[in-house]
Amino acid sequence: MRECGPSRTRPDPMRAKGANKRIQPSGQRKPAMRTAADFNLYYAAPDPWHISHARFRDKVLRRCLKPFIRDKSVLELGCGEGHLTHAIFSKARSVVGIDISDVAIARAKSLNLPNARFESADFLQASFEGYDVIAAIECVPPACRTGAEGQGEVELTRSGPRAD
Repeated sequence: MRECGPSRTRPDPMRAKGANKRIQPSGQRKPAMRTAADFNLYYAAPDPWHISHARFRDKVLRRCLKPFIRDKSVLELGCGEGHLTHAIFSKARSVVGIDISDVAIARAKSLNLPNARFESADFLQASFEGYDVIAAIECVPPACRTGAEGQGEVELTRSGPRAD
C-alpha cells in the first residue's frame, strides 16, 4: 500500500468556534447520525471545511490515486461540493458523486464536470454495484463517529455499508 503523505488537520465547522463541544444543528442532544438537514446547515456557506485550500493534499492524492482510477468508473461517497471530484478524479472514465446534502450537490452540479454526475443520496442506502472504484475520502469520520456517547458505527464492507 502506498503512503500518501501526512494527514492535515483542518477546521471542523461542526465545532463551535473556540469551544471543545460539538455543535448539534438538529437540536438533538447526542444524535446517532447527522441528518441531511444538519449537512445543509453546514453547507449554508460554501466550502465549510476549507477543502479547496488543501492544494498540497490534492496533488498528493491525485498522484497516489491516478493508477487506480485512470479510465475507471468511480463512485465517490460524500462528494460534498465536488472539489475532490474535480481535483482528483478528472482522469476517471466516469464519476458518480453522492452526498446527503442537496445544497452541496447543487454546487457540485454547477461545476459542469464532463465525466461526473452528482446525486443527493445517503451512502448507507447507495448501491455499490457496477463501479470499478469506490472512494470515501474524508467523508466517513465527520459523517459518523463512534465514541463514549454510544453513537453508531459504520463499516464499509464488500457487500456495502453496514451500520451497527
